Amino acid sequence: MRFFLMICFILFLPNKPLWANEEGQLTIGAASITTSNIYSGASNTARVLPDLKYSRGAFAVGLKEGVSYKLNLMQSTPITLSVVPRFKPYDSGDSINLTGMSRGHTVNFGVKSKVKIQDAGSLNIQIYKELTNKHNGTNIDFAYSRFIMNDVVPLSVSIGSKWYSSGSSRYDFGVYDNEAKAGRAAYNPGAALVPYVGISSFYKFSDSLSLFGSMSSQFLPSKLTDSPIVSKTNKTTVAIGLSYSL
Repeated sequence: MRFFLMICFILFLPNKPLWANEEGQLTIGAASITTSNIYSGASNTARVLPDLKYSRGAFAVGLKEGVSYKLNLMQSTPITLSVVPRFKPYDSGDSINLTGMSRGHTVNFGVKSKVKIQDAGSLNIQIYKELTNKHNGTNIDFAYSRFIMNDVVPLSVSIGSKWYSSGSSRYDFGVYDNEAKAGRAAYNPGAALVPYVGISSFYKFSDSLSLFGSMSSQFLPSKLTDSPIVSKTNKTTVAIGLSYSL
């Protein structure tokens, strides 16, 4: 019910119809994503995922972005409201150490904003609250990013931290009491702060066709790596793909 109400809230929020005086843009593409697996006994993952997004004015909907609407309350500091899908952190079949641990996809309601620092980049904050009663947790992502132009390809670099509430961190990294067994004790890491760095770029073959790529690394604190199901301190994700705008 909360999921349905949030979607209705976003769709009916604008003062004028979403389609009024705006031309829509459809973007289709695919990306190859390789991720190092932090869970004990699990192999790194590599997959090809589709990318589909439609935007019209302040409204956008996509496989990755969910449903979003940008509020221009302050022109220099826009606020975006969204309902965003989030993939499960792992499958129980990824490793024998995860057997019997069930995790599912969730849906988050998010609020994000960006504050530009003249020519020195921007500060970005995102707050997400889980809606689907899997853990009722909250995540807050705070980062500094800067766009760098050069003679080859533009670069976007970022450094930040992601805060996990106690409910969110236990869902991703902990072990519930009913999941404990020999060699896998119950574990609740509590709230945690995970720093990260990232870099991304793109190359335009034409006004419609683009090649894009990104790499990011997260650095897990000891309260997460002390979990009996976590064996690595660093999680790195590399993505490369093509997109075409209609």
